[in-house]
Amino acid sequence: LTPNIAAFVNVIWGTSIEGGNTRVPNRKVEYICKYPYPPSSSSSYGNENHHHYLPTSFLRNIIDEHGEENVMLLSQSVRNEACPIRVHVNELMKETDHNGIR
Repeated sequence: LTPNIAAFVNVIWGTSIEGGNTRVPNRKVEYICKYPYPPSSSSSYGNENHHHYLPTSFLRNIIDEHGEENVMLLSQSVRNEACPIRVHVNELMKETDHNGIR
């Protein structure tokens, strides 16, 4: 872990891990906490623009901006198929680029 990531983990988990990875840039950690549920076609809102729901496109934009190797999605559990982060990741896995590559 880089020192900044270790510091973030320590705050979240109450640990005292020391970050020793100095071979890569020690980028700052940006923590975004959002209501995790995506909108669904069966919801009373039915669109991604409603402020209460987290659109998958929000996560896609973060990944596009920072690179997939620099983004971590935290979740309590992914065992349930309806887990919000699992739903988002499954939707992201369906996307393809302009060459049709996932």
